[in-house]
Amino acid sequence: MEGKRKKLFYGWIVVAIGFISMALGYGVRYMYPIFFIELEEKFGWTRTQTYGSFSLKMLVYAFAAPLAGALFDRFGPRKLFPAAALLIALGLLGCSQISQLWHLYLFGGVLIPLGMVSLGVAPHSALLSNWFVKNRGLVIGLAAAGLGFGGGFLPRLAQWLISNYGFRWAYALLGLGLFLIVAPPTALFQRHRPQDKGLLPDGEAPEREGTAVAPRPRLDMVVDRDWAETEWTLGRALRTRRFWLFFATKFLLLIGVYGVMMHEVAFAVDMGFSKTTASWAFGLTLFLGAFAKIIWGGMGDRIGRELTYSFTMFLASVAILLFLSVRDPSQVWFLYVAAGLYGLGYGAIVSILAPTCADLFQGKSLGAIYGFSLVAAGTGGALGPFFSAYIFDTTGGYTPAFLVDLAAINLSSALIWVVAPRKVRLVVGRAQARARQGALAVLREGEAG
Repeated sequence: MEGKRKKLFYGWIVVAIGFISMALGYGVRYMYPIFFIELEEKFGWTRTQTYGSFSLKMLVYAFAAPLAGALFDRFGPRKLFPAAALLIALGLLGCSQISQLWHLYLFGGVLIPLGMVSLGVAPHSALLSNWFVKNRGLVIGLAAAGLGFGGGFLPRLAQWLISNYGFRWAYALLGLGLFLIVAPPTALFQRHRPQDKGLLPDGEAPEREGTAVAPRPRLDMVVDRDWAETEWTLGRALRTRRFWLFFATKFLLLIGVYGVMMHEVAFAVDMGFSKTTASWAFGLTLFLGAFAKIIWGGMGDRIGRELTYSFTMFLASVAILLFLSVRDPSQVWFLYVAAGLYGLGYGAIVSILAPTCADLFQGKSLGAIYGFSLVAAGTGGALGPFFSAYIFDTTGGYTPAFLVDLAAINLSSALIWVVAPRKVRLVVGRAQARARQGALAVLREGEAG
């Protein structure tokens, strides 16, 4: 028995594969700004034209997300994830052959996001929520840290490949490498639910007939039992006010976050910084965002989703104001401070909002429900960069756009308190505190008696 107890819980293998899959498959989106600068110089396209393909990508991602979630619920990761990696690879190979603007829109705006959404946050959040309950935020944050690590590494790799081999070979090599790294482990080793391995969530072994070992009491995390015990389907969730408030929270957040982040490289170049410096700053944003996902996921499990989310949005807001304070290339360290702080702020997106959805709508249809919420994320993520590009082309600067993004982020921060996941389920830290208080109350009653 002791040997079995010390055996590595297979859920951690699921997390590790998820980290790699999201680092490469989902991190592709962060290469777009690096390639856009090259494409603008090569073909003479405007910023609105190039970023229009990114906005299309986000819209395709948004409206394909419910389908991707439903496909995950039905087929599981071993079939869906390798197919998704193939779609991304084909999209990147297609981009290596572009000569017209519509080629960029077809391969970068349609094919790649169809693969990304099937290998992205919605299916992985549902997958990890099957395997972990008590430390759901931390675990999703660990896997989602792959987004930041991939996002920090891939733009630098893309810049190096472009500088040495040109943008066409860069696209092709990235596509081939992604498929070879992601598809085999997901097909061979990923598992949909712990029951597939004869396990229970959080590594608790199932009860065996005849065993003398009593199962550990489960921590009661439920506040609203009627809500928590509802058999949630997508249709049922869509009929609730709370879902649409959650939807609005994500929509406003992605307008603000992507309206700034997808223009960070172009903003720095326009301020007179070199492309290398700009890509390093962008990489810093994404690398710190990766660490932040782990930190904020764990913190959300301890002090609550709402408080953690609002604090991180405050950090992102300060970072935007710092970006707007940059005036010339002599302020390089100021740029890096703003970029790093922004990474720490935006890093809460997945590690707070994905567990929030699981707290609210836990069940067999979680993939479809969270996938539908990504319509908000994708639409907001499409509008934010597009409007920032349009305002830049119209006014010649980013200040008005970034101020709009700042307002959207703060509205999102306020809305999470109205969504109030704490009123459905407590996070593990709060539940443990409640259990301790209950035990102390019983002890005091016993002493008084």
